[in-house]
Amino acid sequence: HGAALTNIIYTQKSTRVVEIIHKNGTSTAFLKLAQACMLFNYRQVPCAGFLSHEDELAFKASIGNNSNNCLPLKMSDELVDTLLK
Repeated sequence: HGAALTNIIYTQKSTRVVEIIHKNGTSTAFLKLAQACMLFNYRQVPCAGFLSHEDELAFKASIGNNSNNCLPLKMSDELVDTLLK
């Protein structure tokens, strides 16, 4: 995630791009970039966080970042199935 997704500007229009985001995330930067590049196979997949809500707040405070984009995410069989569709 992050700077690595900027590489979508070099992909073919048929390339499938999946961005895994925190379920409470509101990031639209890469969605807008994908639209600008006319990538129509881009989608965001919301994922549950690994930490409790209280631990998420403490984690964000400890690193000085109030964004959900920095939180660890929990991989699950359901998420993998969603990604493979």
